[in-house]
Amino acid sequence: MSIFQGSGRRIEVIYSRIVPSRYKQKEISKMAYDLLRIEVSRICGADPASLTIGRTEYGKPYFEERRDIHFSISHAGEYILIAIGSEPLGVDIEMRRPVSYEQIGRRIMTDPEYEAFLEREDREAEFYRKWVLMESYVKWTGLGIR
Repeated sequence: MSIFQGSGRRIEVIYSRIVPSRYKQKEISKMAYDLLRIEVSRICGADPASLTIGRTEYGKPYFEERRDIHFSISHAGEYILIAIGSEPLGVDIEMRRPVSYEQIGRRIMTDPEYEAFLEREDREAEFYRKWVLMESYVKWTGLGIR
């Protein structure tokens, strides 16, 4: 499904709920990369098996043969999200689960953000909103968390 096209830019997004819960994270990650290769081969006409994934020094994945095709993958629970574009991008999805929002929030938010976070009634929703934004940004820049 193409969600943005204009000025020479195009982003394809695949959002799938095809992963039964019996699969382990490593298997789900492999499925996501297999889906990515299939979709990119559809876009550019390459054999999926010929698309080799390399990694930058910070771990950001890329196609060795097609540096002009950018992508980002995220998976959580039974969901896989893949975005493919002509420019760098980043996506993230998370499943809500019991975690220490305050403890993790303290590590990922600035002092003013954290203080405002503690005053909110909807801390869980705000935590996940900030988390997926941070993860997406880190994936977009390719610099990792420092």
